[in-house]
Amino acid sequence: MAETAVTYALGVFCQLVNPYISGVDHHKKGFMKDFFDAVLEGDILSDPPSRHHRTRKPGKTTITAGVWAGINETDLTRFYNGSKKIPSWKATEFYQHLDVSEVERLCGDISVDALADFQKELIKANIKVSDISELPSATGKWLLSVLKANADGRDILVDGIGFQPEFDMFENLPLASGHISNGRLHLGRSSVPLGDLSDSTG
Repeated sequence: MAETAVTYALGVFCQLVNPYISGVDHHKKGFMKDFFDAVLEGDILSDPPSRHHRTRKPGKTTITAGVWAGINETDLTRFYNGSKKIPSWKATEFYQHLDVSEVERLCGDISVDALADFQKELIKANIKVSDISELPSATGKWLLSVLKANADGRDILVDGIGFQPEFDMFENLPLASGHISNGRLHLGRSSVPLGDLSDSTG
């Protein structure tokens, strides 16, 4: 049996979701352009170019506009195939501007027939799904985990990194200032009764 080549997680993601997304080009390059145009917040295009992009001399195939600016067009197929990892500077841009709700919307038509295939890949990212209704949300978390790892110069498949989801209620709060008093966890200006953290019923 031949030795299998390294496959990066973004490629697995794109190949698996491609058939279920409507309104996008389903060819490799076209899918990469259409899908990421759709799921990235519009303000990504108003951000100043990254230092990498400003100092890099563009080649003949370098994309000069849009969300993929600074990337060689020929690399889009490699990203889709999973044979090349998206560079960390571009993954950072994408991670910071990913609209997870848009990923969920686009993945709303994933069929029950695909559940087993999606479950297998999601488990590798430490995301568990038991019901078809959870798939769009899990798919958004999966892409977020792929981009986060790539932004750090790693890959969830190749490096075996499990995604650790964050509690939404703690996002952007200064954890260093947290303390417990009167049976409540205080974080910044927010407080949560400790019973709410352990009690799944309410």
